Amino acid sequence: MNRDPAPITPIPPRRPTTSADRDFRKGLRFSLIAHGALLSIVIVRSLVFPNTPIPYIPTLRVDIVGLPDLMKNERLNQPPPGSPEAEQKETPAKPAPKVAKEDIAEPDEMVLKAKRLKEEKSDKARKKKISNALARIKALDKISGDVSDSPKEGTLVKGNMISAGSSLSGDARESSEANYYDALRGRLQDNWALPVWLARQNFSAQVQIFIDGRGNLRNYRFTKVSGNAQFDAAVKKAVMDSQPYPLPPEKLAGSLLVDGILVGFPL
Repeated sequence: MNRDPAPITPIPPRRPTTSADRDFRKGLRFSLIAHGALLSIVIVRSLVFPNTPIPYIPTLRVDIVGLPDLMKNERLNQPPPGSPEAEQKETPAKPAPKVAKEDIAEPDEMVLKAKRLKEEKSDKARKKKISNALARIKALDKISGDVSDSPKEGTLVKGNMISAGSSLSGDARESSEANYYDALRGRLQDNWALPVWLARQNFSAQVQIFIDGRGNLRNYRFTKVSGNAQFDAAVKKAVMDSQPYPLPPEKLAGSLLVDGILVGFPL
């Protein structure tokens, strides 16, 4: 029995290519070529021109402290400006006038001169006592007013404060970065151990360590080997046993992961 052939489904005609489709394909092709060229440049640059790792530079922070000024109570104990006591301290003592040689006087004249000099001295002493008493009263009134407003204990008027200077400059990093380097070095020192006979051989090596933002060790490589297998093995053990490393600050996270940090051994 003959069967009828299955009906043939007609193929729809292809949609004609428009200018928009051609522009899209051309842009996609250009984008792929540009990204491929950029990726190739980055890979070649990292292989041919590697970045210089950050060397570890031990730093010491020094804070400059100003000398303390006069205490409040010392300041109050000083005589106020313009008073006779202050003038006496400021003005130097005048040299005693030279007594001119006089002719020998008669006894009566000497008695009269002695009486006059005695009276003049007593008047001057009386006036001086009165002026000193008035000056003391004024000074006490002023001091009592200042003391009532100020605390009983002596307080510094100014000084004895840490200056806001730059303690780290030049090749040294900022204080936070220097503190991180010190913490990283301390972590390595805790895990660094050498036999005594090997420590006397004066071997040295340098390791470039790569750390991510969470303090995990990503990679490390020797930039300088010591030439002694046991010394290099001790360096590897210290680097591996020191992880996880301290969390790096935000300013150092990118450079520690890409460029790494260069540490010299022995520590």
